[in-house]
Amino acid sequence: MTPKVWLEDKTLNSRTSLIHQIICLFSYLRTVEVDGKLRRIDISTRWLWWIKSEKTIPFDRIDTIDTKYDESTLKDSRYETYQIVLSLKNPREKYRLISFTGSVSRYSGGNAKSINDFHSYIDELRRLVGS
Repeated sequence: MTPKVWLEDKTLNSRTSLIHQIICLFSYLRTVEVDGKLRRIDISTRWLWWIKSEKTIPFDRIDTIDTKYDESTLKDSRYETYQIVLSLKNPREKYRLISFTGSVSRYSGGNAKSINDFHSYIDELRRLVGS
């Protein structure tokens, strides 16, 4: 499922897709705001309707922006997941930023929308962060 992504001024915003929220009965929501003006990434995650986690990552803590690919099968359907993972410094840690998931089509070679959205997102993220 592709997250909702939009660019507003110098801020790249994303949140869990509406269909994913419906499937989870609105018990999960993740929002990511990459603010080019303030030079930071704000991440908010909500589980089970009321448990909330918030994290702010200044751009200067980002060492690299990595990607991770996974493929899985569920009831004769194959799914691809593309993740964006931040490698941070001081202290060193990895932090999953956002995921794009779509079904794999035997004929198209993949879910073009998820792949295009993923590449557009990571290109804009790298432009804002400056890596």
